[in-house]
Order: sequence, then C-alpha cells, then structure tokens
Amino acid sequence: RAIDQTDVDGGGFVPLVGPAQTDFGYITMLAADPDPDGYVFFTDYEGSRIGRATIEGGQAVVLAQVPESVVPGARARWGRILVHGDHVYWSMDFQAQDDMGNQVGKNIWRAPREPEGQLPVDAELVVATDGAFGIAADDDHLYFTSTNLVTGGHTIERLAWSEIGKKDANGDPVLGAPEVLAQGSGWAGDVAVDDTRVYWAIDNEVRHQKKDLPNSTVTTISGMTSYVWGIVSDGRDVYVSTVGDG
Repeated sequence: RAIDQTDVDGGGFVPLVGPAQTDFGYITMLAADPDPDGYVFFTDYEGSRIGRATIEGGQAVVLAQVPESVVPGARARWGRILVHGDHVYWSMDFQAQDDMGNQVGKNIWRAPREPEGQLPVDAELVVATDGAFGIAADDDHLYFTSTNLVTGGHTIERLAWSEIGKKDANGDPVLGAPEVLAQGSGWAGDVAVDDTRVYWAIDNEVRHQKKDLPNSTVTTISGMTSYVWGIVSDGRDVYVSTVGDG
C-alpha cells in the first residue's frame, strides 16, 4: 500500500507515498513521468481510480476515476499503466470480478497528467474491449492485448495516437478503430514494443513479430518455467519477469 523511492546508485529506499495518503486498497502498477521533476502514477487494485504523487516530496492525490455509470464497481486489479504526452493511460484487468462474479475490469482509459479543476476527474474511454490487460507505446501508436473470455483467444492490437481524443458535436469521445496485428489462442498478458517488433506474453512464453507487418510470422520464446508477468525490450535483448512456482 506504499511507494518507496531510491536513486539509481542505491543508498536505501525512502517512503514516497504512505498508506495514510490514499484510501486505495492496494497500490499495484506504477508509471514514471518522463519529467524527472514530475509525477509517479499508480493504480488501485480494489477500485477504478488512479493516483498521482510528486516525485519530489510525495504529495499524493487521486487523479482520475472510471465513471461508475459506465462500469459499475470497476476494479483495475493488475491492469497496466503508462504515460504518453500530456496523458496517463491505463487498462482495467479483464480478470477482475466483483463479489457476484460479474466482470468489472473493462476497457482502456486515459486522463490528463495535470487536469484543470477539481480532482478526481472522470476518465475518458480510449478503447472499448472486455479483454484489456497489457498496454505499451511507441511514438505513433498505443499497443494493447485483448483476450476473448468466451473463446479463450487473444488479439494484439494498436491504435494510432492521432485517432485518440476525437470528439463528436456533443463533446463525447469518438473511438478510433484499432488495427489487429496478431491473434491466437490463450489469454494474453503483458505487451512491449521496440523499434521493429511487438512482444506479448502467453502463459510461460513470449511471442513476437514485426510490428508494422500485421499477421506476419510469429516467433515464440519458450523456456520459462513460470508465468510471464512483465516484458521489456531495448531492441537488442528482451527482459521478462515471472511469477509462480518454477
């Protein structure tokens, strides 16, 4: 329920955000602001809100929330979060359920990094999908994984930044049409992207293909004995974290 901070040379962790500064059930996923004097953003495992804390001083606020009228009882769970431009984006973990077994993790949302007016603000819908989980970004697109809970299959998709933020005459969001890059069986987890390829997790494997060539040859990296939790690529090597036994 807390966030600690240290410099890259070590020297020990110091508290940045303590349990008393938010009423979040658990702080789960983090995203760093590109501005070193800016913010760190975080999700609430048990709720629909995201928080923001200043990197210097750790002043924490609830930044935005998914409107209750759109997804009643929404919970972020382990859905991912990132910062791009003037907005922070996050997914609601498709595996999240309420006490009655209803799915309460849906869609991909965004909010301004520094909204005007009173906080928290209502989140803006970016992608409507019941199967959201992993999200990643390059200069041109937002990438995401989407799992179909009925068929057990998945898609890897992307949406151009230029298609996000459009409004109709009433000021309501006009959702862009994502491009499907790959599809297959199994539930999709995290996703990452580098200059040439897109990577995604399926159970204890990482799959990847050329990001600008939809439905191209998929290469599988196997050998992990546990569930692949996180993926990062620097264009040369791929780094993964795993969870579970093994």
